[in-house]
Amino acid sequence: MRGSGVSALAGEAGSAGLNPISADENGTGAGAEARARKPVRRGDTPFDRTLRDARESGPLRRITGLRGAAGRVAASHLIRAHGDRPVLYITPDSRAADAAAEALIGLLGERPDESRIRRLPRHDTLPFDRFSPQPFVVAQRMEVLHALGGELGGATSDAAEPSEAELRPPIVVAPASALSLRVPSRRRLRAATVRIAIGESVDRDALVARLVAIGYQRMALVEEAGEVAVRGDILDIFPPNLDKPLRIELWGDQVDSIRSFDPASQRSQAKRALALLPPPRELLFERDEIVERAASIRALAAEQAIPAAQVDALVDSLLRGAIPPGAESLAPLIQPELETIFDHLPGDTLVLIEEPELGVARLARLFEEIETNRLAAQGERITVPLEQLLLSPEQVADALTARGAIRLERLELVESAGEAGRHHARTGTLEDLRRALVATRSHDRALAPLAERCNAWLAERWRVVIACSSLSSAERLKHLLADYRLEAAVATDPRPVWHWSLPGRLELRVVDVGGEGFVWTDQALAVVCDEEIFGVRERRRSRAGWRDGQKLDGIAQLAPGDFLVHVDHGIGIYRGLKELAAGGTRSELLAIEYLGGDKLFLPVDRLASVQRYGAADGVQPRIDKL
Repeated sequence: MRGSGVSALAGEAGSAGLNPISADENGTGAGAEARARKPVRRGDTPFDRTLRDARESGPLRRITGLRGAAGRVAASHLIRAHGDRPVLYITPDSRAADAAAEALIGLLGERPDESRIRRLPRHDTLPFDRFSPQPFVVAQRMEVLHALGGELGGATSDAAEPSEAELRPPIVVAPASALSLRVPSRRRLRAATVRIAIGESVDRDALVARLVAIGYQRMALVEEAGEVAVRGDILDIFPPNLDKPLRIELWGDQVDSIRSFDPASQRSQAKRALALLPPPRELLFERDEIVERAASIRALAAEQAIPAAQVDALVDSLLRGAIPPGAESLAPLIQPELETIFDHLPGDTLVLIEEPELGVARLARLFEEIETNRLAAQGERITVPLEQLLLSPEQVADALTARGAIRLERLELVESAGEAGRHHARTGTLEDLRRALVATRSHDRALAPLAERCNAWLAERWRVVIACSSLSSAERLKHLLADYRLEAAVATDPRPVWHWSLPGRLELRVVDVGGEGFVWTDQALAVVCDEEIFGVRERRRSRAGWRDGQKLDGIAQLAPGDFLVHVDHGIGIYRGLKELAAGGTRSELLAIEYLGGDKLFLPVDRLASVQRYGAADGVQPRIDKL
């Protein structure tokens, strides 16, 4: 991940003689070259042949000059060449990871419900915070560890037979910051996984107790991964490795049936013969292990002058199988057998790094924040050395180098010219087209710049694709382009990028590539995003995705008096954390005040259902009635 010479970065227009308005930047003016280009078998692109040559001459280590979505297109070709083997795709931050995961699904032509893509998020709290990460975030991380262990197979299928995606190794998409935290060992993960088969005799109460011990939360109804509910002889369990929960029906002490079901309608769906229930929690321990470690925990607390009563409360909670808020920072004490994400990666994993320098900088800043947290916590609660809990940025970089990671970079490093294992891709942005469309937006022929550019590409037998965010956008654009005598086909079927469009054809494809198009001269490929044509649209707020900049990464971002927006109840005022007792246990909840003084108390693990209110400075929002 490490590179040098920030001052050696070439200009934004590219390097090796490229010009902001040259053929490589706007995709025109290369007619002679295009006409001389020999046709190749469809799907076998010049970039694919470059990859084959690289394998013969030596390993590929760096691809530069990847503008817009071209970097993720290059990654798709690299994944294709790697075959059915694991992939780790690393981005600079969490927002880029979400965008990359969506883009790769479209670029690889996968269906979302059958995709190999797995997201590995970082915790939404920092180590040494007083709060634990949200359970669904931890469950998502555990799903990835389970998938990397190669145990998906038929045991986790929602159907009688495993799908092709479940049998194939995962493509893990992660921000660089998600790789630092140490995780449970492979041995402990396998030992904690519960297996249940049709016809097997089980003790219902013992099974539920075992599931709670490995991190499942007992609820009245299961809604999210990591939850279990019991109703007589029926157990509803939502494992982290499945999209839908499972319903296990007992006949006496015998497992009579196992089915997946829809948590909304409660209707049973596909039958299955075996259920594999991995732990949804990263802290895995047995009661006997806490008894053995209690003395060392108390000794460390005494050394750090932590009150004995606080340590007693911690140990008592762990003995009961409960995880006190923020106890994940004590993983080396509670669960000494830790490994790294890199230990879980199979030896044949392809590692790709998007914009590595940005990832290095972000990881370094995060590491400094964590160290600040640790220093602030000293004297108030037990702390452990950072190196026991997570990898340093240098260790992450060394691990990636050892894995032969391929760097995908937008700019060209002058000093890298002629470097072994380097390939420069001649791609360009569509910024000039975007500016031209903005200038003509109020004209009668608003799309004239787009039509002219498309006609030039098509005349040179390029594959031209306009990526549309929705089918309605594609249909609208088809109708508008007809006024310019441009024929376009609308495509909605999942298809990999090397099968998009045909030479000399325009395709309107409903796919998300990240909102930034590109031209790739050597591939004779142009991809334009509808946001570059019509401008960025404001997306409706939904539970699945908040507007950029408003989503909360952790409770530490909130201060009493902040305006919050709840996904169901609207705008209220955050009044801080309140400790309430329920069911014999005490929990901290967010207090949100609504019109008339009514208050909503929200569990910390439901933080994803609120966001900070965004508005112009000085504008007071209208508080909603609960």
